[in-house]
Amino acid sequence: MANNKINRAAQELLAAALTERSVKDVELLTIKDACKTAKVTRWTVSRWLRLKDAEGNFLIRWSKLGPSKNSPVRIDKASFINFLESKIRLAEDGKEVEE
Repeated sequence: MANNKINRAAQELLAAALTERSVKDVELLTIKDACKTAKVTRWTVSRWLRLKDAEGNFLIRWSKLGPSKNSPVRIDKASFINFLESKIRLAEDGKEVEE
């Protein structure tokens, strides 16, 4: 039951992330900004960035600015906010699953 809701939330996130937007409309967050927005540690945000749906697509859209291991990461603000809202909806339903 909980897996169905998680899959549905992941599909909603992907649909929101794949909507057509121009490059000018995209707002990017740094890891630090994402931490402040979600009020979590950088390790939690890093863990969230690795989450994938059933098809293997990332739940949060992000990119590295270079090939190095230490290159800065930028997160798509819209997909990050959608991810947080889906976690809130799951928590309100009482079906929050620990990662």
